[in-house]
Amino acid sequence: MLIALAGKTPDEESIKKVLREAGAKADEAKIKNFVQQINGKDVIQLARDGISKLGSGAPSAAPAQAEKAAEKKEDKKAAKKEEPKKEEPPAEEDAGGFGDLFG
Repeated sequence: MLIALAGKTPDEESIKKVLREAGAKADEAKIKNFVQQINGKDVIQLARDGISKLGSGAPSAAPAQAEKAAEKKEDKKAAKKEEPKKEEPPAEEDAGGFGDLFG
């Protein structure tokens, strides 16, 4: 999308460059497949179509994965809260042998 917004046609090299600049690892096979899928299509219109489908109830794996990740995070927080705190007995101070002198 960034490439299209810059007025250029997304190709394998430009996508790899954007991913490298973002610090992401480029998956050659996925990039090649993506470029084949969008070949000859208006990328901006594809994005508009995709945005309109977000609220339509169309199934998507990404929201389900995000929901599972959030549940795991909440489970970890709950487990930490339930874990009883162990109180350590106070360390006995060494009074230099005078401990018996005062009781």
